[in-house]
Parts: sequence; structure tokens; C-alpha cells
Amino acid sequence: MEAIEKSETRFGGLVRASSDVVYSMSPDWTDMRYLEGPEFIADTHEPRRTWIDKYIHPDDQRIVMEKIRVAIRTRTLFELEHRVRRLDGSLGWTHSRVIPIFDDQGKLVEWIGTASDITERKRLQESLRQADRRKDEFLATIAHELRNPLAPIRNALHLLKGTGVPEVKVQAAREIIERQVHHMVRLVDDLMEVSRITVGQINLSLERISLREAIADALEAAGPVIDANRHALSVQLPAEFLFVNGDATRLSQVFQATTGRITAAVLGVAASVVGHAVVADWFAPLLVLTRRGRPRRGEARRAE
Repeated sequence: MEAIEKSETRFGGLVRASSDVVYSMSPDWTDMRYLEGPEFIADTHEPRRTWIDKYIHPDDQRIVMEKIRVAIRTRTLFELEHRVRRLDGSLGWTHSRVIPIFDDQGKLVEWIGTASDITERKRLQESLRQADRRKDEFLATIAHELRNPLAPIRNALHLLKGTGVPEVKVQAAREIIERQVHHMVRLVDDLMEVSRITVGQINLSLERISLREAIADALEAAGPVIDANRHALSVQLPAEFLFVNGDATRLSQVFQATTGRITAAVLGVAASVVGHAVVADWFAPLLVLTRRGRPRRGEARRAE
């Protein structure tokens, strides 16, 4: 009896010293006999049959019970990461390990287990997954946009190879190549900024640009693709000149990222593109529209 009391005293000391949850279950896991959950989950000092509803997230109860049935059948370790209700009522994550305890005759008499708080680790893992997803979206978008300038460059080079081409057309072809190479340099610069790739951000170079010129640049880049895919394109521009305080390269990408029947309309100070846009969600706040060169207040210089 004295040895048993000493053993129980040592066990109680170990439980109080541990930062992990320590608990005891009946042989068939029907009752939770004891649980000490230091500042993580609520304690249980009396047998409780409703332990699974009290502690385990409803969506995880099925997998927990499946693992329990396997452990009971095989009389082996139970181990699982699952969600639990924390002391403050919020949800957390725990790594549970429970071992079977046998008496001298080999009869299973109880299960003793520990549960470690891994909520922060799970949060960091989810953050890494989201960063990886943003990186993939960013790289996919940049890869798509890098291809767009190639078609007008190829067409301009084909023109320059010809003989007897009027100087006006030669100069126009050179300007096309220059503009499209500039767009490519901007895109490559984005690609090289690893810090922006991981958070899915792009930097904007805001300047006052003519909306007519922005649309013309977009059509110049997208024209060969539009023709090749036999898309229907119509452009409606007002008689007055409108200006945009925005990023010329990004605006060109927005107008290019359409498929199907495309209508580019500029009415008053509102610009709209009707089509199936293929623009990432962090492209949204690219522009600050202005009228007669007066920018709106609070313009953003970074799109996230």
C-alpha cells in the first residue's frame, strides 16, 4: 500500500510539473477518469462520459473514435493530431498520445495519455501554405504576362526584316519593341523580388498617363492574340481626353487579361472592361482615376 501511495504521489507531482495535458481513460474509453489541462483545456477530476463533446471538435470526433477503436482492438498506442476546445472556448490543436496500462495478469485496466498544445505550430503551417499558394499564383500570373509582349515584338521584327518598308513603319516597329521590352523588364523585376513573391505583392509606378495611350498599348500587345483567336473587339472612347494616375504596365495587363467577346468602354471618368478577366485578386487597386489631371486623395502605391 505504501508503495502504491508513493507511486501516486510521484505521478501527481509529474502531472503538476508537466506543461502538457495529462489524462486517464477507462479500458473501453467510455469514461474520462481524470484530466489535468494546465491553462489549455478544462480540468476533469471526476469520471465523465460526455468527454468527447466537451473536448473534441465535432468535425474531428469521427476520426478520433476510429483511432480509439483501432487502439482498443490492437491494444496499442493511440496517437493523433486533432482539434480541441480550449479553456477560453476557442479552438486549438493538440497532439495526443495514449498508452494502454495492463495489470499483472495482462488485463487492460486503463489508458494514460498526454496532449501537447500544437496550436501555434498549426497556425504557422497554415501561414506557410498560404504563402506558398500566393507564390504559385504570383508566378503563374507573371509567367502569363511575360508571354504577352512577345507577339507584338515578333510582328515588329518580322516587319523590320522586310525590304522597302517605309521609314514611318520602321520607326513605329522600333517603338513597339521598345515599349514591350520595357514591359518585360518591369515583369522580370517583379519576378526577381523574392520578398514580394512570397506575399503576393506587386509594386506600382504611379504616373499621369492618357487613358487613350494606355488602351492603345494594351491593344498593341494583345492584338496578335485577339486576331489569332478570332475574338470580337470594340473600343469606345469619349471625345474628351481622360487621364489616369496609375501604372501603365499594370493597366495594360488588366486590359489584356480578357477572353471571349471584349468591349473596352470609357465613359466620363469610369473605365470598364466586359469579358472574362484573368486577373489575380491583388491586381484590383491598380488605378486611381483622375479627370483633367487631378488625382484623388489617398492613392495607394502598392497593390496587395
